[in-house]
Amino acid sequence: MAIWHKEVSAGIESVVDNAEIVALYRRWQSLHDRAGAMPAAAEFELAQLGPLADKMMLLRAEGADFRYLHYGIDIQRHAQFDMTGLLVSEFGGELGDFFLQRYREVMASHQPLYTVHFSDRAPSVFTWERLIMPLREATGEVILLTYNTPLESRQQMLEAVLNATSDGILALRAVRDDAHRLVDWLVVVVNRQFGELLEAAVDNPTGLPVGEAFPAWPQLALDERCRAAMSQSSGSSCEITLGSGGSRRDFLAQIGPLDDGCVLRLAGITERKQAEEHLREREQLLQQLFDNSLDGILYTAMRGRILDANPAACGMLGRSREALQRLGAIALIDPGDERGAAALEEVRRKGLFKGQLRLRRGDGRPFEAEIFCAVHVDAQGQLRNTINVRDISDRAAAEAARAQLEERLREAHKLEAVGTLARGIAHDFNNILGAMLSNVVLARQDVALDHPARLALDELLKSGMRAKDLVAQILTFSRQGPEPYVKLPLRSVVEEVGQTMRTLLPAGSAIVVRCSDAPCRVSANPTQLHQVLMNLCTNALHAVEGRAGRIELALDEVRLDAAAVHTLPGLLPGLHVRLVVRDNGVGMEAATRSRIFEPFYTTKPVGKGTGLGLSVVHGIVMAHGGAIAIDSTPGEGSCFTLHLPALEPDLHAAGNGAAAGHGERVLCVDDDPTMLLVLQRLLERGGYEVSAFGSGEQAIAAVREQPQGYDIVVTDYNMPVADGLRVATEIHQLRPGLPVVLYSGYISDELRIAARRAGVLRLVPKANSYDELPTVVRQLLAPLRG
Repeated sequence: MAIWHKEVSAGIESVVDNAEIVALYRRWQSLHDRAGAMPAAAEFELAQLGPLADKMMLLRAEGADFRYLHYGIDIQRHAQFDMTGLLVSEFGGELGDFFLQRYREVMASHQPLYTVHFSDRAPSVFTWERLIMPLREATGEVILLTYNTPLESRQQMLEAVLNATSDGILALRAVRDDAHRLVDWLVVVVNRQFGELLEAAVDNPTGLPVGEAFPAWPQLALDERCRAAMSQSSGSSCEITLGSGGSRRDFLAQIGPLDDGCVLRLAGITERKQAEEHLREREQLLQQLFDNSLDGILYTAMRGRILDANPAACGMLGRSREALQRLGAIALIDPGDERGAAALEEVRRKGLFKGQLRLRRGDGRPFEAEIFCAVHVDAQGQLRNTINVRDISDRAAAEAARAQLEERLREAHKLEAVGTLARGIAHDFNNILGAMLSNVVLARQDVALDHPARLALDELLKSGMRAKDLVAQILTFSRQGPEPYVKLPLRSVVEEVGQTMRTLLPAGSAIVVRCSDAPCRVSANPTQLHQVLMNLCTNALHAVEGRAGRIELALDEVRLDAAAVHTLPGLLPGLHVRLVVRDNGVGMEAATRSRIFEPFYTTKPVGKGTGLGLSVVHGIVMAHGGAIAIDSTPGEGSCFTLHLPALEPDLHAAGNGAAAGHGERVLCVDDDPTMLLVLQRLLERGGYEVSAFGSGEQAIAAVREQPQGYDIVVTDYNMPVADGLRVATEIHQLRPGLPVVLYSGYISDELRIAARRAGVLRLVPKANSYDELPTVVRQLLAPLRG
């Protein structure tokens, strides 16, 4: 006995020619789509199938077997027996097993199955087309409905089988000449699909030369393969491409031998080839992304074994791909990072982790990294991890620096609030202090040197001067006054710093201070220059730690010519003070020297330096119009050399004072009666004729009435309605060129700029008014005397 069969379970209506089978399948599919489940037997209306019922069987499952409930008359006639009420297994042999297997497949899939089968079992030889459909009864039980129709001839069977496949089938017979040489091929058998694939030239190509039947045959270039299959009695396969671009078609050709011919199976694989190309392009793209990503990517097994690593990961972690594969991903986490265990647990529970961890490079250096880890299943069904690693050490450092700056800003805001309060107090106190000091000076002038009150007045003046300095410090602290530059002999600053450093030196170390006899005077802020020296000496102290250290401070004057200042950017030729800080410490290499003045750059361990010291030093020196240079050798020490513009000797200091007043007319303005009276007395005692006014409006009206009646104006700045700047502006409109002197409790940069615009010639601190105002008035009026 022999059984042959062909099955189709999807797209039945596209490969079956039997109209009754197609109609039944479409009916089953329509009910299925409408119900969203297996159709009910009642809806299928079995009783109304009429003549079709003679070609049908009904079966119910009984365990692993099936019992025939109905066995159609047509089926009985062709099979020459009736199976109604019997089990399929009673059919016996291979055919019974064949039927059981098909019925079980339908019961398992709940989908129709079309099969063409042939059997030569006695007493009859038969071939069948069969459609098996599952239906659901009201009880929920599943029964099988089969439609069976015999094929009347083997030719019908062959055509049905050939047309049931989606592949093209072509059988060729060799055509030979008189010399028995193969000259062509004739079409013996061909199915509909082959004609569709190669666009047959005729409807029935059987018996025609293959090239005439199929014009595309030469493009297949299969002639040699067909000859080889026939002569060698062995098959072969190859892929063929026809056309290009949008009309491209790909085929898989399989060739086998026949008696004096060959058989060709042609399968369209265009979609598969396109999918393979798309997959290949996608794989290439993913590989490029993997290789060129700026982030490190690790591909690992679930236990952390590294299967692959991209170049960015190798560079970031300082290890080769092979070294990483030997090491494993878990070993990359810094053992001291407490976040590591929690991250691993989160991956185990959730299959996902996103956060920050501290990793270690190949040289042992730690760095902060942003990690994204996701678990997935690979093509082999294995769980894998893809880990993205991004080095954020620079960002972490920037965030830390920002946090530090924010903290400083908060502290600055606190100090600003305190400074605002201090400024208000200091300003009001300056008004009182100016009047007190002026009266003390007047009183000292009124008593003889041996008068008993002279000593008390001297002490009162000293106390007032200390109070004036204190107010100046408060104003500087509150940022309301520019930090003053004074004529400063640097020797005192150098000696003071040297004395301070001696108390800090460890045993076995020494500091040497050498100052020349030159004046070494500069215009500078004493506090800032003290800070510069302390920073440089502190760095020298750190450099000599652990050895018998020597620190040297040297101060002298040098006169630099054009060639000398060329090597010291920012300096001009002339007299300069040179300050040298030298140590015999560890020294610096060239790379460190090139960055030594960068903000936040430090070679000290974490917690022992901010990297701001030398950058501040550099900024202060530059602000003073100076230059700083460094010379250092590893193991031999460092030498910092500062040059600051020196003040030239004042050869005419003794003769700079102007003569006392000779009745010049001074217009004096202040809304404080006490201060106004004191200033009037000071200036009148100096030989001037004073007109005093208690408001800016009165002073402006006086000048408007007598524009030529005054030689100079002295006015307070902070007054109601018309302040000192308005007084200066309007008086210059009435009398251009009239000298104006402005005094104030504090003098800011903004006030200096506004005063220049208003034509004010001099600004005098109110606390210094008793001393400076008479001198300033004399200097401004001196040109009038010729």
